This record gives sequence, structure tokens and C-alpha cells, in this order.
Amino acid sequence: MHIDVDNHWKFQTLSCLFAVFNAIVRLCMTDILPTVNRTLKLPKSKDPNKPVMPSSSKQWTRIRADVKTYITDIIQVFEDILYIIIPKQTYIGYVRHLDF
Repeated sequence: MHIDVDNHWKFQTLSCLFAVFNAIVRLCMTDILPTVNRTLKLPKSKDPNKPVMPSSSKQWTRIRADVKTYITDIIQVFEDILYIIIPKQTYIGYVRHLDF
């Protein structure tokens, strides 16, 4: 059995980069809901599986555009980071070599 060391190294590097990318996503997105809840002074949900919706607050209209802009900008940054990590041609090449 022959192991292609070069492709294995590329895959390991790619895996590490995706782990870093996922950590950045979590960092940027995990605090947004608690921050919005604090800003709107929403009560804590009694059921953790069913959070209080920000739109239930009368002040939601005041911050809705800012939240939308934040999320839109974060998505754009994520797309830019992904493009730097994996140019489209490289990504297509890796997908073709994967066995599902």
C-alpha cells in the first residue's frame, strides 16, 4: 500500500485551517444572541430549547439593521477567508479526490 505523503500533508493542513476557521466562526457568532438579548433587556427563556425571540421586543426595530449589517459583514469576511484558504480551483480539485 502506497501512501501519498504530499496529498496527506495537504489534507492535514487543510483540516487544521478548517479547524481555525470554525473557531473564528464560533467566536464571532456565539456571543451575538446573548448581546442582543442584553441590549433589548429580554427575559431569560424558561425553556433552553426555545429562546425568547429578539423580535418580541419593541426595541428590536432600533437594532435590527445593525444586527443584519454585522451578520452580513461577518459572512463576507468568512467567504474572503475561505477563498484565501482554498482558492476555487484547489477546492474543486480536492472535492474530486474525496471518496464518499
